[in-house]
Amino acid sequence: QAAATIAEQSHRLSDLISSLRLFADPPRAKRKPTDLPQLIAGVIKQVQQHYTDARVARPIDLQVNGSPPKLSIDPEQVSQALADLLHNALQSSPRTGVRVVMRIEEVERLVAIEVTDDGCGMDAHTLEHAFDPFFSAKAAGRRMGMGLPRARQLAAAHDGAVELRSAPGRGTTATLLLRLDHAD
Repeated sequence: QAAATIAEQSHRLSDLISSLRLFADPPRAKRKPTDLPQLIAGVIKQVQQHYTDARVARPIDLQVNGSPPKLSIDPEQVSQALADLLHNALQSSPRTGVRVVMRIEEVERLVAIEVTDDGCGMDAHTLEHAFDPFFSAKAAGRRMGMGLPRARQLAAAHDGAVELRSAPGRGTTATLLLRLDHAD
């Protein structure tokens, strides 16, 4: 049991160091043509497998509006950013699950991936500090508080952003915005 605890904590430390490096040396996107709906479905499947405990398992529904072209993105970075948003949504204690909606905004040349939960939502203080590294509204020791800051850094590598809309008792919508650069 002690060895398992040591291994688990060393993985957490490794994740923390990787997250800190992300801020010290922001990554450049290694873009390649990617089928975004397929990538999103794969991330959803991976995140759902992480929550095998029936007490935590919640459905994640995917809706793709329109027929997006293959995009030139860094699939690893976008996958990590989306996984961070999904983990946050699932840990907010949603009652009915999480909804992921992907839409194309041709006017602003953006791809928007919305992750919406019906969990506890965020108060003004939490919303104001949500992107601060190490900030977490959860009890100490529960989470590193690096998911949203990491997602924001990875979106920035794609000339994008992460936006939040939330209210206490009304859930949260985190929107990952990516520039609509068509793949060659």
